Amino acid sequence: MGAGGGKILYSPNGIHSNMPFDIKIENILPPTDVQDPDAVALVFLNSIGYMSRGYDPKTPVESVRSSVPFRLFMDCLMGHPGKDWRVEDLAQELGTSIPTVYRHLGKLQAYDIIDEDVGDDGKSVHLKHYSLPGAWKVTEANVTASMENIKRSVETIQALLERTGSGKTEGQPADSHRTFCIRICGAPPEADDGTNVDEHIKRFLHNIEYLTTREGTPSDEDKVAFRLFKECFIERPDKVWAIDELIVKLGTTKPTIYRYVNELDAMGLLDRVVVEETAPTKKGFRLRYGKLTRAWEFVEAYIKVAMDNYRATVEHLQRLVEARMAEGDGKGKTKATGEDEVAERATDASPETAVGAEMANKAKGKGKKNKKKKDDSRAKAKVKAKRPAARPDKG
Repeated sequence: MGAGGGKILYSPNGIHSNMPFDIKIENILPPTDVQDPDAVALVFLNSIGYMSRGYDPKTPVESVRSSVPFRLFMDCLMGHPGKDWRVEDLAQELGTSIPTVYRHLGKLQAYDIIDEDVGDDGKSVHLKHYSLPGAWKVTEANVTASMENIKRSVETIQALLERTGSGKTEGQPADSHRTFCIRICGAPPEADDGTNVDEHIKRFLHNIEYLTTREGTPSDEDKVAFRLFKECFIERPDKVWAIDELIVKLGTTKPTIYRYVNELDAMGLLDRVVVEETAPTKKGFRLRYGKLTRAWEFVEAYIKVAMDNYRATVEHLQRLVEARMAEGDGKGKTKATGEDEVAERATDASPETAVGAEMANKAKGKGKKNKKKKDDSRAKAKVKAKRPAARPDKG
């Protein structure tokens, strides 16, 4: 299916509905030094939003790696890349209900990495192109198409604002961005909303999932979120807003303000500026560079780096899974040694900690494993050398 196109959402009653592309993007470092495929998969799946950090399986399993969503991805789809799975077979394999399988397939479908086939045995699912790197190319195409459409919305908003005298301030960022997290939802080509800047802003904010109410009357929280973005940061790009000022301006609570400011900050759209040298230091926020188009260029650069890191992670994970299958461990079974530590450190804002933990946990085992392989190879070579040469046939 083409990038940015409609998708099929699996549902237990067999009814298909269009589902937009939707993915979370974070600035993780590719864990290419980690040799445990399950540990690499856990970092990857957490970062794209398939499994949240600190995920609670809510089932009697020993670890997250034994949970239904993880086993669906690793044991079934990755562990048997050439197999077409019927939903009923997946439910039986995973020991869960069909609705639960559909729910997790829906998440994977939102990333556009699984396909549905219809055959004599009914409908079945598999990774697109029967490999994760091949499927991820489709995801990359979706991200590219969505970003192009979002960029056009940003440029339209900036042009309309400048016509009214707003959004002209431009300056240097006041801080270096530390963490990055954004959700990209499949963005259709820009509709003809004319000069209605509010509609263009709403479309933009929906496509980065800052606003959640797409149809009907927006929620009270969405109304606050919209006013925060438009009235404070877009129409006053020159002003540094303290949290207390935003509370008064929007007539809401401190937790609500922090929630939406933190979301915009994590996307890279805001600058943090010191407004008062106290203990602790008071900081305010303003639109990065004082101009929406410049701020979005910053976001685009982060997404480019993040997608490159995802590509490296996906290819590394594929190699590890293939190596494990070649060693006869195609069932995807792993030891739980060190898993709690890896999962705990993976929640840190810095992805290097998860990699460091996994390397520490695997260092000793890896050395023993390599030594055993060498000993086995030497033993086979000795047996082969002792075998007598084949005698010529006298007949």
